[in-house]
Amino acid sequence: MSEHTNHTTNIVKENGKVGAQADEIKNSNITINDYAEYSPEEKYEAAEKLLQEGVPRKARDLIDDAISKGHDGARVRFHRVLAILSKRSYRDLTAEDREQMRLSTKSPHEHTDDSWSGALDAIRELFEHFENPEIGTRHTDKKLRDLPSQQHEKIMRHLDLFITSELKDVLWTETSDEARESRFSGDRSNRVWAYFQPDPLDARVRHPVEDPLLPHDRRWAIVTSCTGTAAVGYLGWLVLTHATVLSVLAYLAMLAFGYVASRNGFEWHYRTSRLRLKEGDFFRSTSVTGSDPDGFANQVDRSFSHYFHKYCPENTNREKWLAETAGIRATLRDEIVELYRESRTGVGRVNWLIRYLTSDVKQRWQAGTLLRHRERYRVATSTKVRFSLALAALVPTTLIVLVTTVTTSVLPAVLAALVAVASTRDAVKRWLRVAVERRRFEEDQRESDRLHQERHEAYLRWKRKLETTCPSETEMEYWLHCDKVIMLDDALRHYRLAWRDIITHAFLQTPTSDAKRKRRGGPLRFSKYDVRLFLITRDGVRETNTTLDFEQGSFGRAQRGNFRFDAISSTDIIPSSGLGYTLKITLINGPTREVNVKEPDQEASTTNPNDTSERLSEIDLDAAGFTHTRHVLEGIAAEGKGWIERDPVTSDVGFTSSTDE
Repeated sequence: MSEHTNHTTNIVKENGKVGAQADEIKNSNITINDYAEYSPEEKYEAAEKLLQEGVPRKARDLIDDAISKGHDGARVRFHRVLAILSKRSYRDLTAEDREQMRLSTKSPHEHTDDSWSGALDAIRELFEHFENPEIGTRHTDKKLRDLPSQQHEKIMRHLDLFITSELKDVLWTETSDEARESRFSGDRSNRVWAYFQPDPLDARVRHPVEDPLLPHDRRWAIVTSCTGTAAVGYLGWLVLTHATVLSVLAYLAMLAFGYVASRNGFEWHYRTSRLRLKEGDFFRSTSVTGSDPDGFANQVDRSFSHYFHKYCPENTNREKWLAETAGIRATLRDEIVELYRESRTGVGRVNWLIRYLTSDVKQRWQAGTLLRHRERYRVATSTKVRFSLALAALVPTTLIVLVTTVTTSVLPAVLAALVAVASTRDAVKRWLRVAVERRRFEEDQRESDRLHQERHEAYLRWKRKLETTCPSETEMEYWLHCDKVIMLDDALRHYRLAWRDIITHAFLQTPTSDAKRKRRGGPLRFSKYDVRLFLITRDGVRETNTTLDFEQGSFGRAQRGNFRFDAISSTDIIPSSGLGYTLKITLINGPTREVNVKEPDQEASTTNPNDTSERLSEIDLDAAGFTHTRHVLEGIAAEGKGWIERDPVTSDVGFTSSTDE
């Protein structure tokens, strides 16, 4: 049997890093909703949620659609502006974006005079400052500070790249302090793990299969039983025709002893065969192995080995525990491989069941009931005694009957005896097979139903735990935002820079090679990131690179470097296979640095035609900070320090001003 596996493989050159690659995408807003049936109000609500989850492009499209259908207002315009500016600096805006900003923020008094209008007015003044630097930001600073916390927090979070210079110096202490206080909010350390858990597959069990030859055996058993009964009946008639007390008693005793021997012999045979079968489940040395070391069968094998090591009972010798459970471990392993061995099934989706089975074995081992089948199928001494005595008595009584009938009528008696022996022997053999198989099937069916019920209950418990533990997209995005704020604050402190010294900054976050990955509604997220921070100042570029363990909320040791603008020999953006890019930074006196940013696997992409692979790739690249970082580094590589003095967007051509519908 061939194996199927859905593990992902990365091929990375020296000094390279993998940016994004998907094992699995769960049903989510992005992957299954095209919002075609949504009302304008529902589209706006979905857009606001997507914005908080870190998907500004999709949010902007939905808000534009809602506005075009008449759903408008200060709150709607405020979030539209956030969607335009989120994860972008002023230099990232196209001429069309700037025109849309002017249209969205002008005439704020047309909207209700509430906190949303005030927030929109503050963004308008901030935007006007970038349009005309001679306009100061003193009043804007006061407006931002006076905003209610909801609007203030959203502006500081989404306009992180947009707000710079002295204004950000004033607000930064508050922003960084809040990030340090909130990065572990919502019990982050005990919940993030659930986000990256694969969607569990439901409980499955082996269903007993009835022997297909059973009907055939039953038919022949009836035929031979009728023949044997007729032959034995004829012998009885011969006994009665020349009746003596001894012969009649012998005949009746033969029938009685035959019944007792058959009944107890069946019980002995059934229990012995079942015990032998069950012992095979607990005492075996080998299991099915796969040729592919990364195949599903070997993944299951490693998972069972891991959990049996992990769940070793307390105060128990580990080697003894593993030796005594080796057989049942192999049996359970083969069962899981058989039940779940299918295309695109990873072991992560059945690890919950492997843990449950391991825990069940541990509990039975501790309670001394792991081998309870031995007691269940032990043959009682009384059964053995009754069978032996009945068989011993059956032989002489049968001989008496045969002698009596032969002396009466030799040829008919001999023929009847031969037919009786042959037919009875075949009938007993076939009825024994039928009875054993029927009892085995009924017993296995009850056992299968019981196991399925227990496993399904364990599955529901695991599902409930994931549902109650798993953080929302909004929480995940906020925690990542806090982590980046702290990393940025540490870099500013290390380099002793104030925001007035920073022209712009850029984050580029890519997964580490051992990172878990998951998409649950927003961009593809990872359990571990390799985060690069570029601080662009008038004197050059400061770079900080560190590892972020997102599950634990901890940073690795930071690697820092800096280089002048004229030290960058080239910055190349090379399209890789599919929809990804490779960022190559070459310094005059240094090696070429490569960061590979890859799109999700095609197999993991959505089936919704409105969310194509290109769309998902854009979302993931934006989330990684690739779009903004590319824009900054390409500008520096092309123009050097001159890039600082020039606004690269004012030269956009071919744009025609438009108005909102």
